[in-house]
Amino acid sequence: MASNEEKTWAMWAHLIPLIAWALSLGIGGLVASIIVLMTKGKESNYVRIHVIQQMIFQFLLLLAGIAAFALKAVLIGYLLVPLVIISGLVFPILGALRAKDGREYALPVAGHMAARLRH
Repeated sequence: MASNEEKTWAMWAHLIPLIAWALSLGIGGLVASIIVLMTKGKESNYVRIHVIQQMIFQFLLLLAGIAAFALKAVLIGYLLVPLVIISGLVFPILGALRAKDGREYALPVAGHMAARLRH
């Protein structure tokens, strides 16, 4: 069972990249996530799983955004870009809420990759 401090740090692991993105800080969210991973991630497996999961998700979201933007040339990108943006907003918020409650949450694709770290 995760402590309240672990739950709070796991919640911030999901929110920091979202806040950095909203403030247009670019890789600031990644840098902050790495700092959390190197400090609290060493102390808590619960926090480590959430931070790594969010880092993988943000990387995959970046790739999806690049692909969607490139696909604007064939018009499908105009449908994909909003989906990428909505995914980038909704899933970190869901992850933060579940982490704060101490519940397991697997972000799409990233959660399955991070789950391998438990073993």
